[in-house]
Amino acid sequence: MIEVKPFKGILYNSEKISNFSQVMAPPYDVISKQDQERYIKSHPCNIVHIDKGLDLPNDTPEYNKYTRASNYLNNWLEEGYLTLDQRPSFYAYQEIYNIDNIPKILTGFIGLLRLEDFSSQRILPHEKTHHKPIEDRLNLLSHCRAHLSPVFSLYQDYHQEIPKIINDFIEKRPPFIDLIFEDCIRHKVWKISDQETMENIQKAMKDKKIFIADGHHRYQTALNYQRQLINQISPDSPENFIMMYFTNILNEGLTILPTHRLISSNLELNSLKDKIKEYFHLEDCFSLLALSQRLREKENSNYIFGLFGEDKFYLLTLKDPQLIDKLSPQDQPWALNHLAVSVLQHIFIQNILYIKEEEVEHKIGYTRSMEEAVKLIKEGRYQLGLFLTPTKIAEVEKISNLGGLMPQKSTYFYPKLLTGLVMYKFN
Repeated sequence: MIEVKPFKGILYNSEKISNFSQVMAPPYDVISKQDQERYIKSHPCNIVHIDKGLDLPNDTPEYNKYTRASNYLNNWLEEGYLTLDQRPSFYAYQEIYNIDNIPKILTGFIGLLRLEDFSSQRILPHEKTHHKPIEDRLNLLSHCRAHLSPVFSLYQDYHQEIPKIINDFIEKRPPFIDLIFEDCIRHKVWKISDQETMENIQKAMKDKKIFIADGHHRYQTALNYQRQLINQISPDSPENFIMMYFTNILNEGLTILPTHRLISSNLELNSLKDKIKEYFHLEDCFSLLALSQRLREKENSNYIFGLFGEDKFYLLTLKDPQLIDKLSPQDQPWALNHLAVSVLQHIFIQNILYIKEEEVEHKIGYTRSMEEAVKLIKEGRYQLGLFLTPTKIAEVEKISNLGGLMPQKSTYFYPKLLTGLVMYKFN
């Protein structure tokens, strides 16, 4: 049985901060070094000071970005820049945006979820995690003792019971946060603190299965932290809960964008062409626009990819899908092996580029922008760009239910949830 509950959120104080957009940020793992510095300069109380602080030359085990994060959080609370909400609440959260000139609305709610190991099969991941991000988040969680951003999750509600509860509530009330952040996305938040509505949400969520959409490292970090303290905490201790955003998997406002691969390699594209042609049909594309259009035309296929290197664009089409079964792990579900990102991983990255699993973190970069990929390659920071079609929500659901784990960065759920809207501090 899934347990969700309301909580007293930590919120920015509108009496101290007039423009909330100056103190918000996207999730830590999509912030570049350049953006990190920009957010930190934008306001002395920007959440990035805490969530993704800068490393400094004079850092020591006693003084570093994690100790500074804890000091910032406690000082901002003492000085009134952050306040503790007076009543336990769920927080309805709505994002209004456009994608390909189509208006969309994504609505869900933020609450606490009782942590469960993935073995319960009630909370399901869909992506692999890596040690380094978990180590980073665990250091931050241990020092701050707070969840600074909600994990993004999906639940199955075919009768639309929970969305109806949320929508009926917010339609009658103005939001207490209403701001426009980057990409012209409008973010609105409501407090749901009346007992009947909160109980209705809790009751409706009990039998739901939860799919983690975004925030696998943060969820695993919370599990690790809970295990560290297991002999020191009671069943209702805050360490047993994680702050999470919940939205219906059937929500038409959900969008998944592809995450393209950037390859750092000494291999030259011309020397790879013969090897590539063993597996793929190679079609010249005269521009990024032409390649983008071809990928869009074929976006329902998992066997089509784009390639950029040495100032040339190509469309790759897998010659024989049966190759996937020969070159993919035999203990993985068929649906996982035939996922576009898995095909790219097992055939191109492992069998053409010979990049091993343990080398991925050092030799592969990620971006959701084809334009940025081309720019970085032309600057010489990477040698090749590999472009994918987006993973489908139905694929995420199917593979999660089968117990499969996609390669890291298989999905880019859009729009991202803002960090800084609501936080949860343990004590």
